[in-house]
Amino acid sequence: MQTWLANRSTGLLGDRARENAKALAALPPMEWRARVEHVQVMCAANTIAMVLLVGIVILQVRLFRPQSDTSQREEAPGAPT
Repeated sequence: MQTWLANRSTGLLGDRARENAKALAALPPMEWRARVEHVQVMCAANTIAMVLLVGIVILQVRLFRPQSDTSQREEAPGAPT
């Protein structure tokens, strides 16, 4: 796929893509242990990213909830303040 993209890109980005495709083709295949380590690193990075996203969503919900409660009180007729 990298070769396909490199062949269809132009300019500086295309040049860099072609250089990287040649360098990638020159590398020997990864050994089993290296593949396992690569997958472990990718899984750890994905886990960290998901924890951060969930934390951001929780903070956004906490910020939104008091605003919605306040607006409901203001709209209700005869509600005690």
